[in-house]
Amino acid sequence: LGTEAAAEAKAYHRSYGEVQVRRILGPDAPKPGTPQYEKALGEFAKVDFADPRAVAFFAAAMQQPDFWQHVRTYRVAALLSGPITHMVNIVGNTIMLGLGPTGAYVAGGADWASTLGGRTGARRAFMSQGTRELAAVGGALGTAIREAMTTGRTGISPHGIRDMGRVHGAPFQGITGPSKLALQVASGAPVVFRSLAAGDDFFRTLGEAMLLASESERYGRIKGIPAATILDNLVDYPEVYSRVARETERRVFQSQLTGILSLLEQMRGNPVVGILIPFLQTNANIFRSGIAEYTPAGLLAQGAKGLAGKSELQTAKALAAKEIQTVAELPGATAREIAQATEKARVGVTEAEINQAERRGRALIGTAVMTWAASKALGGELTGSGPADSAERKVLESQGWQRYSVKINGTWYDYKR
Repeated sequence: LGTEAAAEAKAYHRSYGEVQVRRILGPDAPKPGTPQYEKALGEFAKVDFADPRAVAFFAAAMQQPDFWQHVRTYRVAALLSGPITHMVNIVGNTIMLGLGPTGAYVAGGADWASTLGGRTGARRAFMSQGTRELAAVGGALGTAIREAMTTGRTGISPHGIRDMGRVHGAPFQGITGPSKLALQVASGAPVVFRSLAAGDDFFRTLGEAMLLASESERYGRIKGIPAATILDNLVDYPEVYSRVARETERRVFQSQLTGILSLLEQMRGNPVVGILIPFLQTNANIFRSGIAEYTPAGLLAQGAKGLAGKSELQTAKALAAKEIQTVAELPGATAREIAQATEKARVGVTEAEINQAERRGRALIGTAVMTWAASKALGGELTGSGPADSAERKVLESQGWQRYSVKINGTWYDYKR
């Protein structure tokens, strides 16, 4: 290259590097003009972007957290390192993993039953998805263990890195989710501080494998092709992988927050707010799942929105019709353009139909569990603290009664332990 062309190329690559460094490091990027900034640009040129873990290590080395970020990070890490926290995390994630195939069986059965009741339209949930999920556990167990061990050893979580580009052939998009915390702790914190993240990665890897098997089965049935074909060619079915990503986040209580909660999550970037509210996303998602999904409230909410004409499916259908009409009315619109708009609209409607079927299944599970618990409580086989008077409580205990317990097949089980 000539001198001028070489200078232009150098300036272009530096400009590209500056953009990428700011995107990867976010608010912790060094300030332009500082030695740290020049070092970041130099190190950026050495990163192998085919390896997301290499990018994560680059980000860990280049971030410049301040004193308050260190305080917040180690406070959160200390809160997460207790044995009770670990046990609650393991139990909660195990329950959510079990609810996956259970929900698939219930949603598939309810979807099939609705067709017998006169519902028109294609099936969107299938009981065979539950079987696929269970079968996927064995194949993914080894990978889940290896990923968890790597996270515990290095502090770099493969799920804290946006690896979607490797699936879709798109450029690397940066790091997301809990990566900032994980990367700061990774710079030298004890392994015990990273053990909870390792456990989360274990369950997340299993959940993702189960969902890949489940969603490939669903879309294979919908499209009339083998599930294996979808799994082997995910790049041709982006709607499958995007749904897997969203559902994996939901199952591990990491779905993105919206509305007021989203604003509060942004405020946690303030050092003081971050220390006062160390956790928000997980707690908010647990509350949403417990109240809005796995209870009769889920069925009532769907019914109310349907009556008001504001359900997700009704909205998707209205939007689809509007999009198709808009394209069709464009001057010179070709049949190909109309067909593309129709296909895009169909994907949106199908997604809404799937969501409706899944919500129905989750609500039915919660309703069944609550009905069972209510019947046990009314029969005196699900107990709480009992009478405040110790004498009355001793009389009940002498008759075989036990507090904070549930009686199953004649045996009391203490659920407070």
